[in-house]
Amino acid sequence: MDYNTYKDYDENSYFSNFEIQLKLIPGNQDNKGYQMTGVSFSGFDSFQDRNMTVKNICEQIQSNFKPVHLDRPVLENTSRSSWSVFYTMKELLDGVKNGVTVSNKNPASTKYALYYRGQNASWPTKPGILRSKFNDSYRDNFKNIIRELSYRFPDKMAPDMGRDFDELNQFAMLQHYGLGTPLVDITANPYKAMLFMSHNYTGSGVEEDQQLSPVLDVFFIPEEIKNVRSGIFAEVAKNASNPRIDAQEGAFLNFNSWFAQTPKKKICKIRMKICIDEDVLGDLDNNQLYQEDEGSTHRDKLITLYSDACDDITQKLSSFCYDYNDLFPDFEQTLQHLAESYRERTVVS
Repeated sequence: MDYNTYKDYDENSYFSNFEIQLKLIPGNQDNKGYQMTGVSFSGFDSFQDRNMTVKNICEQIQSNFKPVHLDRPVLENTSRSSWSVFYTMKELLDGVKNGVTVSNKNPASTKYALYYRGQNASWPTKPGILRSKFNDSYRDNFKNIIRELSYRFPDKMAPDMGRDFDELNQFAMLQHYGLGTPLVDITANPYKAMLFMSHNYTGSGVEEDQQLSPVLDVFFIPEEIKNVRSGIFAEVAKNASNPRIDAQEGAFLNFNSWFAQTPKKKICKIRMKICIDEDVLGDLDNNQLYQEDEGSTHRDKLITLYSDACDDITQKLSSFCYDYNDLFPDFEQTLQHLAESYRERTVVS
């Protein structure tokens, strides 16, 4: 397959995209870190009936927020001061799940399974092999790279010699070590996806300010796709060489199959996006609350705001016994986390 022919990838050709924005402003003296101002949503009028629950839950959540006035205390700004990003997302996720559960009981409805993906930036849902950090030569030689690695490291690339270790398993192994493949990681567990979204958020590696927003994607996988081997949706058999798949309750979207499909059948995707509420803050450059730290740039303020929200999410996930380190049970990653936990935080010459 010539992957370079797909460099101009447009996710709208593969997904029906809908977005829910979780809107924040910086916290003031009564509520440090961040304050939620509400949720907004777009595109749901074109959803089929099975997903109208999502629109309804958005409207219910929004009804808990009164208009925010920056010259008033926080407790006067909201009818429920305890809304957090985590619990707002949980309400939304529960609404989606309940809507699909009800729909799946209808014999006339398409049956769906829900899968999730967390990203600490609002990049498009795009397989790694098409990302700009891999050059054209890598894409041209991808098949040869797999062949060479299989010869050199058969214990990693084909560990179970008693069965056919197919292409998908090899892609998954390369993905495990950070190489670009035609796969996109997804998980059956929304809270594990949240960990990928929120863990150690720094905004690094993001060029455009509008892409700094952390996101959680929800994919509606039709059962007719889920049950097709070598199709768009792919699950990899458990094996000792790649324990992360089991720990992360992982699966993949296989774009190799999608590229070959004509016509392409789109998958429905809802993106939950954490973003600053510019409608409330107004003119950001002249806003007193937004300019709390003089000298910091607009980008710095966005990163601080989103970092506070992500730290809050990570802490609440921890209270439910979800820890990022548990997603990487393999030996190398465990040693890396162990070294980090005992490393001096000051620079040693």
